Amino acid sequence: MDTQGAQHLEFPAQTHSMPVTQRCDAVAILGVVGRLTLEEDGVATLREQIRHELAAGKRNILIDLSGCDYIDTAGLGELATALIRLRNDGGRFALFGARKRVRDLLRASLLLHVFEMFDTEADARAALSEPPA
Repeated sequence: MDTQGAQHLEFPAQTHSMPVTQRCDAVAILGVVGRLTLEEDGVATLREQIRHELAAGKRNILIDLSGCDYIDTAGLGELATALIRLRNDGGRFALFGARKRVRDLLRASLLLHVFEMFDTEADARAALSEPPA
């Protein structure tokens, strides 16, 4: 347990490019490491982890992009699908820690302002603890 009461669980990587870490408390946090692409199974791994969280009753999910180097169109589509799914279920979905290259990809795809984006995990957690605007 950390100081915020989150239990840290390590999930085995389903591919070498995208290990996913889940920290369980009121907000599920999934960390993307490497490339979030269809070719490297990162998209499928993220999709399964999000489904797992939804099945476990989580309705607030944060995606830690601090370790993500690149996102392809399939990865962008999976992030958008998760956002829609959670909003439809009354939940929240946000991204944090995106590097400049990933932010530039989100900007070029016109998705930068579609997602709730934060610089740090602490900022994202604080925002998700407040009711949506």
